[in-house]
Amino acid sequence: MKNYNNVTTIYPNYLEPYVGFSNSYRCLGRLEDALDIQKRQIKLMEDNNTTSLPINQKGINCRDNSGDIILLNSSMEKYYFYYNIALTYYLLNDEKMAQENYNKANGLNLDLYSKLKVLDVVNLDIKNLQKTIEKKPKLQNKIIEFQNKFVLPQVQVS
Repeated sequence: MKNYNNVTTIYPNYLEPYVGFSNSYRCLGRLEDALDIQKRQIKLMEDNNTTSLPINQKGINCRDNSGDIILLNSSMEKYYFYYNIALTYYLLNDEKMAQENYNKANGLNLDLYSKLKVLDVVNLDIKNLQKTIEKKPKLQNKIIEFQNKFVLPQVQVS
């Protein structure tokens, strides 16, 4: 956590570290902290001055469910960021904000291949989250609900 905090302090407009930082907090069950970081990330992502910086032009490397590293381009990043914060809102029982961010993600109109690649990353995040919060059945149930409500319908439509 200290490394993520250092990077986001030194390079506050660099988007990639916010992903690991927020996901780490979420895996620790520190959902409010994860949400705060995700809100900062979304605000930065929606700022053209930030997204146009060379450091943010390279995309974000993520692992997918098969363990392959994939590069998310800027549209895929936005789709992922909105899904990521939607999951956190859902775990915090704020279904309205989860739905709003889900709608923002789907309003981006990604092509089918890109959607499926991002959803593969989201599913891996969910799988990692489930491993770390095994002893919290309420959160486990919320994760399953989120998958059924927001992830599976996207895969089935495809």
